[in-house]
Amino acid sequence: MYNSNIFLALFLNKSMEEKPKLIFVYNAESGKMNAIKDSIKKIFNKSGYECNLCGITYGAFSMKKDWRDYIRDLDVDVEFLHKDEFRGEYDPDANEFPIAYIDKGSGLEKFISQPEMDGFQNIEELKSAVKERIKNLA
Repeated sequence: MYNSNIFLALFLNKSMEEKPKLIFVYNAESGKMNAIKDSIKKIFNKSGYECNLCGITYGAFSMKKDWRDYIRDLDVDVEFLHKDEFRGEYDPDANEFPIAYIDKGSGLEKFISQPEMDGFQNIEELKSAVKERIKNLA
């Protein structure tokens, strides 16, 4: 016979576990003035834009609907940070951007490296990489 208190405790503990968190870090600084500068760069100098993650997931002023819908439906929590925010919250010495990390509760692991992130040509390539890696998280 199972002890119902132990079973209940195990069930509650398992159901209260946090989902993994996917953390995307832009190669851009936070703040309204920086956002305005980045929008201007995107409009007038696409080839010289420094953040491929921003370039493929954002239009001139907002996140692209296709990407926003995709991340909303993922079975992981998702956080987006600018590099100064990431340094302040996670790693003051970080210098590879854009990048994505996964936090499964035991610290950050690289999820998509900076060279990979810079290599994506469009949202579909990024979505495909995210989908494949989330599938392999278990």
